[in-house]
Amino acid sequence: MTKILASDEQIEVGGVAGSAKEALQLLEQEKPDVITLDLGLPDVTGFELLTTLKQRYGIPIIVVTSIPKMCEKALALGAEDFVEKVQSAEKRVTEQFALLLKLKIKMQAGSFSGTKTAAARVPKVMPGHQIRDSVIVIGASLGGTEATLEILKDLPEWMPGILVVQHMPVGFTKAYAMRLDQNCRMTVKEAKSEDKVEKGTVLVARGGSQMRLYKTVDGYRVRITEDDGKYNFCPSVDVLFESVAMAAGERATGVILTGMGRDGAGGMVLMHQKGSYTIGQDEETCAVYGMPRAAAEAGAVDIQLPKQEIAEHLIRRFGE
Repeated sequence: MTKILASDEQIEVGGVAGSAKEALQLLEQEKPDVITLDLGLPDVTGFELLTTLKQRYGIPIIVVTSIPKMCEKALALGAEDFVEKVQSAEKRVTEQFALLLKLKIKMQAGSFSGTKTAAARVPKVMPGHQIRDSVIVIGASLGGTEATLEILKDLPEWMPGILVVQHMPVGFTKAYAMRLDQNCRMTVKEAKSEDKVEKGTVLVARGGSQMRLYKTVDGYRVRITEDDGKYNFCPSVDVLFESVAMAAGERATGVILTGMGRDGAGGMVLMHQKGSYTIGQDEETCAVYGMPRAAAEAGAVDIQLPKQEIAEHLIRRFGE
């Protein structure tokens, strides 16, 4: 981790501690902007140190662990974020871990934000009374945990129901939903089958399962199913977007964010064909300009925006 962080010119490693005792001694000398904390310590539990650090210093803490339940407990104790500990020496895996770790540190330090502005086409406005009949869907992969948070934290509680697919390992999406809920005005939770899509609520697809939207006599609901092996990702952005195209059509707004590959491009094409309004994150503010590029090249994106402008754009679209 030290080597990864030292390779980034925007990050300076102020020190490394191998125990809670060393950490507390180090923090008397150094005043870092962000702390990364492995919960496996030799002298105390990571949770004990986390509590002490939050009470004594109030510095943002990013927990590093391979155990989902530990993420949930750490967030409940005041950690700002978490990153899954890398479990493989495979180059692709370690590169993604490095990118994600650096992104999360920069976000907590307030230094990772694009500056590009866009001349945005004014979106088709949905009258306020139609908000309950509308749905917003967001799909993202590598770098998307931060991009989605940046968008959601700026949205008011009266926004239409939002569905999120974020490529994450099994077990970690519940902790991610907790983190979003702690930082947003809308209510955020990990989705369960038959959950209703309601104004002011965000449902996050569960890792290892697929999430689809369907319409009932009393509005929209989601269905959570096990993976059938037809898609490369689980949850898959394409699975959600395709179902949204069929269930909501022109009542839907789709947002595709940073990520490798093409997941979501095909689904966004279908959404576009069914009259949905579609937004892609621009290249400059993407950690990886893969998924938005694929959707844009397929002609499925109505407008590309920097991530810091997407929330305002959505607010204008649904402004009461």
